[in-house]
Amino acid sequence: MAIEWIITTLLILVGGGLFLRKGMAFDQALRHTTQQEAIAPVLKEITTRPPATQPDLFHRAIGHLWKGYQRELAGELILTFLQQHPTAPVAHYWIQQLMSIEPLIGREVISEELLERDFKPELAARCGPAG
Repeated sequence: MAIEWIITTLLILVGGGLFLRKGMAFDQALRHTTQQEAIAPVLKEITTRPPATQPDLFHRAIGHLWKGYQRELAGELILTFLQQHPTAPVAHYWIQQLMSIEPLIGREVISEELLERDFKPELAARCGPAG
């Protein structure tokens, strides 16, 4: 009985450590993105994760950049998000935010053709600020 408890405890500790390490790697990638003024560090971190988790990570990264007034970087990441996850409602939410709040940046990053072809307002309407 004691050996089972020890094994279970070790598995929980190892799993928790891996979870924390991934969170720290994501936070570090966000810092590098801001410092380097390039989306590559956070994009690399996002794309190495399982596809099912990527929309949430994109949302978190874009939200971080948006709130930190790194709107140009956020715009680049929004475009990449839409291209990689075209059916994710939160990607369309961010397109809508970009084009309504920062239209100059939006027009620099996203072409009219792409907007007409790929933007789905009905998907954006399914989201709020929490994604």
